[in-house]
Amino acid sequence: SPNPSLLACVVSQGKPQPFTAYLERYRNTICGRHPVGVLLNMLQHCEGSHKVEFKFYDQSSKCESFADSSVSYASAVVSRAA
Repeated sequence: SPNPSLLACVVSQGKPQPFTAYLERYRNTICGRHPVGVLLNMLQHCEGSHKVEFKFYDQSSKCESFADSSVSYASAVVSRAA
């Protein structure tokens, strides 16, 4: 499983293709993946450019083996790029 910051980096690109590739490669369970995909597709079709900036990230616990599980929480802000 990849480092969680990799997913934030992928989403921060503001494009649906890298996000889809990430999901296909790592097959992580991401609650909210459909709304994130809708947002990224919407940004792709909006006029002008936008930036996605993550403001907060936390985990319920660290995974140290494949038998472990964890829930991650993140918040991001989308704004027009200058």
